[in-house]
Amino acid sequence: MPELGLGEAETAVVRNAWRRHLALFHNAKRFRFRSLLLQYTLYLLAILTTLGSVLFAIAVRILLNKLYLHVIQIVYTHIDRSVLLQYTLYLLAILTTLGSVLFAIAVSILINI
Repeated sequence: MPELGLGEAETAVVRNAWRRHLALFHNAKRFRFRSLLLQYTLYLLAILTTLGSVLFAIAVRILLNKLYLHVIQIVYTHIDRSVLLQYTLYLLAILTTLGSVLFAIAVSILINI
């Protein structure tokens, strides 16, 4: 119905639709980049958290081995070695878990800042 002026309305609608399409396409590209950046940051933090936990466990193990040797020298005659080893392993498990939890909390706090 060009006699009623709908020709101009149709071109305005098509122009408006293309503008919206381009705006949505631009936003999609921008948010895709942000999502990839956040996803790779999450991967990196997961690797760092795991690495920190492993290094902490190794450090605790080394310290407990040194402590174990000193305790063995002091109380070797008063306590059974298997009991001492059992308590040392319990302590190692507790310290490793505590270190992992504290490291994860610290990373979570740093992410939220």
